[in-house]
Amino acid sequence: MNIGSSPGQHLIGSVDVKRMALETQQILTGPNGSEQRSLLVDAVEVNIQIDGHFANRVLQDSIEERLNDAFATAGMDTTVASLLQSGLDYSPGASAQRIVDFSLSFFASFQLNHADLETQEQIADFAAMINGAIEAGFASA
Repeated sequence: MNIGSSPGQHLIGSVDVKRMALETQQILTGPNGSEQRSLLVDAVEVNIQIDGHFANRVLQDSIEERLNDAFATAGMDTTVASLLQSGLDYSPGASAQRIVDFSLSFFASFQLNHADLETQEQIADFAAMINGAIEAGFASA
């Protein structure tokens, strides 16, 4: 059976099932010696092939729908398509850099609120606070 093989459409998957009768020889040993007999074995062979590009597209569509639903539920006026068209780099490295930059932007405020500490203590305390916040954020994500 072919899936998606209509004219103008690429083959996206196929399932091939074959039923076979196999004959095998079996030698039995009993109290009176050995005997040989033939057995018929009923077997089924199943071959499945799926186009990887199609499977990835189905997965991507499903994820995109779920993200769009989550954005709508959160009251956000955005979609996956609009995010992708924004030109913003969503690679792990770029996302991590944005998190670091955002976190570090609060250091001046932290210094003002902890003016009684030495600079090295301010840096160490701020780093510990940001580290905890980032770990908590990733854990909840």
